[in-house]
Amino acid sequence: MHGAGHDHEVWRAVQDALAARGVASLAIDLPGHGRSGGEAPASIGAYAAWCARLVDNLEQPPAVVAGHSMGALIALELAASRPDCVPRLALIGCCAPMPVADVLLDAARDDLAQAQAMVNRGSFASQKVSPHDVE
Repeated sequence: MHGAGHDHEVWRAVQDALAARGVASLAIDLPGHGRSGGEAPASIGAYAAWCARLVDNLEQPPAVVAGHSMGALIALELAASRPDCVPRLALIGCCAPMPVADVLLDAARDDLAQAQAMVNRGSFASQKVSPHDVE
């Protein structure tokens, strides 16, 4: 599961590496992100419930559930609420609680494009980047 403001494309390199080893993978667009329709849920628990319904509808349950940033919090909530959906868990770039800088929250409210640029810059930087570094 991708982080806030991202979509399934953040997993492209991982999926390519897995495919080269003959391992199938599924990268999703969470509701309100990428090509997924609808509004973004208001809570991590609501995202986890959505993901549980998705797992319930898969022909084969996942061997591993992986999440990055907000996606990691969703994966952790999914594991806690529906352990039958999560045989193994990979959490990337997360902590609990996961504070969000006020400058990013303000941008998300006032200028979504700026907020997305901040998230992208912080997620793919070769060095640690603070939201305060974004102009």
